[in-house]
Amino acid sequence: TLDLSALAPAGATAAVLNVTSTDATADGFVTVYPCGGARPLASNLNVKAGDVRPNQVVVQLGTAGTVCLYAHSTMNLVADLLGWYGTSGVKMATQAPERVLDTRDGTGGSTRLAAGGTVTLDLSAQALPGSTGVVLNVTGVGPSTDTFVTVYPCGVDRPLASNLNLTPNDIRPNLVTVPLGVGGKVCIYSQGPIDLVADLAGWAVPVPA
Repeated sequence: TLDLSALAPAGATAAVLNVTSTDATADGFVTVYPCGGARPLASNLNVKAGDVRPNQVVVQLGTAGTVCLYAHSTMNLVADLLGWYGTSGVKMATQAPERVLDTRDGTGGSTRLAAGGTVTLDLSAQALPGSTGVVLNVTGVGPSTDTFVTVYPCGVDRPLASNLNLTPNDIRPNLVTVPLGVGGKVCIYSQGPIDLVADLAGWAVPVPA
């Protein structure tokens, strides 16, 4: 049970989480759902034994601002809070997917990242007026080693969180919701050598008064 009541802003009805499973002892799945109701017939993660696998989850807040995480097999779970949905504040403005980064062919002005490398993605020209955040589908392609990828707003310290966890030669995507940083820029860091692809899916924009 994850108690988010102390963190939730007034009017929050749902949380956006990046949930990662680690050290699974057997194949299994994870379901994230509002506490106080029946666990649904659905899964948010499907994992293999020993796998490290993340996924972004949007989940309704349950009783007293709590969220329940169920694991079908024995594993550790990591949850990073990304944002909120509610009756006021911001809304999601979706669009047809647009490729804004592909280090394999130079889209977005970057080449394959070296270990510890960061690519800066300038979205200022595409951003809708008043946008405070962006939704990206980020894919890691062909890392040389076990690695993780973190997406965060440029201009702040890189957080202790990951959006992708990959093994050598893996190809793995995840949906990412991230605030826009200084100058409408988003930074993408990789622990190990990797190619990155990012597709723009939508924006967080203010709700009209």
